[in-house]
This record gives sequence, C-alpha cells and structure tokens, in this order.
Amino acid sequence: MRTPTFQSASILELRKRLFARHGLYAVRNTRQLLTLMDDNGDGQMNRREITLGFEGLGVSLEEPQLEALFVVLDLDGSGMLSTDELYQGLRGQMSAHRLRLINRLHDHLVKRFEHHNAQQRGGLGARVGGKASAGSSKASSANNTPATLQDDDGVATKFLLEEFSCDHFPDVKSNKRRAEDERTLFFSELDGYLVSPPNGFIGRAKMVDFYQDMNGAYENSDAGDDYFTFMVRSTWNFW
Repeated sequence: MRTPTFQSASILELRKRLFARHGLYAVRNTRQLLTLMDDNGDGQMNRREITLGFEGLGVSLEEPQLEALFVVLDLDGSGMLSTDELYQGLRGQMSAHRLRLINRLHDHLVKRFEHHNAQQRGGLGARVGGKASAGSSKASSANNTPATLQDDDGVATKFLLEEFSCDHFPDVKSNKRRAEDERTLFFSELDGYLVSPPNGFIGRAKMVDFYQDMNGAYENSDAGDDYFTFMVRSTWNFW
C-alpha cells in the first residue's frame, strides 16, 4: 500500500527530473506539450498516453510515479487524467512567501514603467518647446512616443527588455547558453499564449503565472526560498 507521503514524494521526484532535463522552463514546456500528449484530442489522457508523452520529453516514467500521478490527481477515479489535472500536479503550489514577492515585483515594475513614461513625456514636451531637459536623451525611443500603461497594470515588454538581466542564470554562467539567447527564450516563455495572446505588455496575471511555472525549479525549503528570491531580484534589479 502506497502512503500519501510516498505518492507526493514520487511526484516531487518526477518534477525534479523534469527540471534537471529541461531547465527553468521545464513545467512551462511540459504544459505547452500536453496537448500533443493527448493522442485523440479529447483533453483526457490514459496511462499509455502519459507514459509515451513523458518519453517524448526525455523522461522515463517509472511505475511508482505513474501510480502516484493517478492516486493523487485522478480525483474522480475515472482512470484518466485531464491535461489540466496533470499540469497542475506537476506545477505544484507556489508558497505564499514567493507569491507575495512576485506581486511586489510586478508593483515595482509598474511604478518604474510609469516613471519611465513620465520622463519620456517630459522630455518630449521640452523638445517641442525648444528647450533641453534633464533626461531628455533617455526619453528618446522608437517613434519618440512613450509606451502607455494598460488598464490591467501591463508593463511594456520593450521596457522590460531594458530592465532584464540574466547574467546569473545557471545556463548563462556555465556558458551553456548565450545571454542574448537566454533573454530571447525567457521573453518568449513569459509573453506566450498560455494566459492571453501576446500584445506587447505583461500584466500581473502573466507575470504570476510565469513564475508559478518556474517555482518547481527551486526546493521547498529556506534555502530554496533564498535562491528563488535571489533569482527574481537579480533578474529585475529589484532590491
């Protein structure tokens, strides 16, 4: 008889193997591929489909882990898992501490974006009046027009690209990936179609959803919390 603790540990081990294989975007990539794992397109997957799907991800699904997935996630006992059930199980739950950090990060980026736009508007006004102003050179941008803040507190991806740093990312530090390639990959994942179609802005929902998917790359411990915090703050110069 498998205990609940054993089942949870089996799913945790599977999550670790996914991140070891696919890096920070493991759950994100798995989420995008779940529909391909569903052979007949009905949104439900049986044991065979799930096993073959994970083989396609380069991760062999051992019997205890397969059993654990169904015991923990197949709440109606149908012998099938929906793509959402499987994704949510692999993703896990972000702690309240980490969720607060991401919400504070988004608030911080919104304020910096608003300040940036205010500087642009001020610089434009000064140039129109024929006067130079402090920060007017920084205010210049494509088409000399400031990006606007969306109703949902969206921050322009163009602005975020300027704020972003990935020198501390494991693959960049180890020279496995160039910084410019990491930046391109990061933003393609951040501004994908999973929450809403890309529109040039990142709202709170997209930011939180993205980091919830990356959350499993960091251990559920004080040390894991510290590393998660370091990665987030270093990425956005949020100190």
